[in-house]
Amino acid sequence: MRHLEVTRKLGVTAPHRRALIRSLALALLERETIQTTRSRAKAMKPLADRMVTLAKRGDLHSRRQLFKMLGSTQTQHPGENRVRLAVENLYKTLAPRFKDRQGGYTRILLLAPRRVGDYAERCLLQYLPPPEDKKEKRQAEADKGKGRKKPAKEAKAAKAPKKEKEEDKPSKQAKATKEKDK
Repeated sequence: MRHLEVTRKLGVTAPHRRALIRSLALALLERETIQTTRSRAKAMKPLADRMVTLAKRGDLHSRRQLFKMLGSTQTQHPGENRVRLAVENLYKTLAPRFKDRQGGYTRILLLAPRRVGDYAERCLLQYLPPPEDKKEKRQAEADKGKGRKKPAKEAKAAKAPKKEKEEDKPSKQAKATKEKDK
C-alpha cells in the first residue's frame, strides 16, 4: 500500500526521475512556461515553488542550494552555464516579482487535446505573471468598455424594429375606399 508516500514515481527509476525533474525545472526557469504532462507538472510544482522561496532569501547558502538542486549543465558556448544563467534570471526577475507573495508561485493550466501516442493529459506549467500586468490589463479593458456602452434606452431603441411614420402608412379610410373602387 502507498499510505503516506508523497513521491510521484512517473514510471521511471529514481535517477531518471531526478534528471527529468531537474531538466523540467531548468526549462521552467529559462522560459517561465513549459508544456508537459499533468503528472510531471504535479511532480515538478513543489520544486519550482521551493526554488523561488530560496531565491527570495537571497543569501549565499540558498544560492548554493539552488545550484545543488539543478545540477551543472554546460552550454555549447564555452564559459556559459545554463544553470548559472537560470539562477541569475531567478534572482533578477522571479524573486522580486514574488517578494510579497507567501507561496503558490506556479499554476497548472490544462490543455484540451491529449498527447498523441499515449493519450496523456497535457498542460502548461508556468510562473504567475506580475500583479501589475493584471491591474493594467483590467484598467485597459475598463477604459475600452466605457466608450462603447450605450444608455439602456438607446440600446433598446436600436434593437427594436423601426416603426413606419403615420404619414407613410395608408389610413384605414383610404384602404376602404380603394376596396370599394375595385
